[in-house]
Amino acid sequence: GAEPSLRQALKGTPSPELRRRAETLLADLGATFPTGDRLRLGRALEALERAGTAEARALLEELARGAPEASLTGEALAAAARVARLARP
Repeated sequence: GAEPSLRQALKGTPSPELRRRAETLLADLGATFPTGDRLRLGRALEALERAGTAEARALLEELARGAPEASLTGEALAAAARVARLARP
């Protein structure tokens, strides 16, 4: 419900501070939130990372070899790197 008021506040010549705040809030309004499936995938990656077993590390490494543009691949790559870093003596 705030979007029309924020857009109205940006019309004319608002102060730099008002412009910055309104633009930040508008950007936040456009943010998407993870769906149920996306949340489940994220939690599964976290569970694998926390498990830290050889099998969990192998699965994270396999997921990290997925499509480079997929967000799951990037998250799995980061999780695999964190697990590998913790596994070093």
